Amino acid sequence: QRPAEVRVWARGGDSTHMELRHLATIIEWKPHLVILGICLNDTEDPMNIEEYRRWRVRALPPPPPPWLAKILSHTRAGAWIYEKIAAVKARRGYLAYYRKLYDKDYRGWKLFVQAIRRFHRVCRNREIAFVPVIFPLFSDVDRYPFDWVHAQIGAVLQEEGIVFLDLLESFRGQSPGRLQAIPSVDAHPNEIAHRQAAEAIFEFLLANKIVDAGYLPEHANASPERMWGLL
Repeated sequence: QRPAEVRVWARGGDSTHMELRHLATIIEWKPHLVILGICLNDTEDPMNIEEYRRWRVRALPPPPPPWLAKILSHTRAGAWIYEKIAAVKARRGYLAYYRKLYDKDYRGWKLFVQAIRRFHRVCRNREIAFVPVIFPLFSDVDRYPFDWVHAQIGAVLQEEGIVFLDLLESFRGQSPGRLQAIPSVDAHPNEIAHRQAAEAIFEFLLANKIVDAGYLPEHANASPERMWGLL
């Protein structure tokens, strides 16, 4: 079996449109496969940062004004009520944020679609397998409100004839706290979520014959009985 090499061009904060700047270097390397990770905020418009930053602020619990903070510091019941009200406002802002990002008239969405088509066209012309992988938001996999976003992205990929993997069903119903880098603070995937995603991607590549079956670890072909014996 030929040895495999993997290179990573992902950069923190890059939207899909911004990742096009790596395409020339990727092509120069002459890969057999390009995997494009898609996160739900990848449709942010990189040409209007202040706009989506304002939207983000509304998705955070608003702090009380100084005069109210003094009062709340003396009453646990009042502070608890304020926190609940602030959480409801933040939730509304959070849902509104993604509705704006996936408005089909929003420039960020249009740039995202253009970038997907460019990646696909360049890879196809060079006979490079191109596999987009859609990641869910790990803050909400137990009560997911963004199926419609996955469907909207999937519709574009299907229209372009692109084979893709949506990881939502691999994580749906799991405990968000088990999958987040810092539960309730940083909802980026932790090492557990990354391991699950990697295994799902590998199985997808094997099933679609994008990666040769020779790369499958020997123990992965074992029956449950043999696996118990190995353990």
